[in-house]
Amino acid sequence: MDITLPFPNILLIDDHAMFRSGLRMMLNIEIPSAKIFEASTIDEAI
Repeated sequence: MDITLPFPNILLIDDHAMFRSGLRMMLNIEIPSAKIFEASTIDEAI
């Protein structure tokens, strides 16, 4: 059974911009319909 979300929201929180960028690129390939948000700290994410 394949369960997919139509428009998942993903929040990446990491203090390394290069890591967030690479993970974002990978997620864009694997889940093209995802909305991806980034933050470098928990405070920034809130």
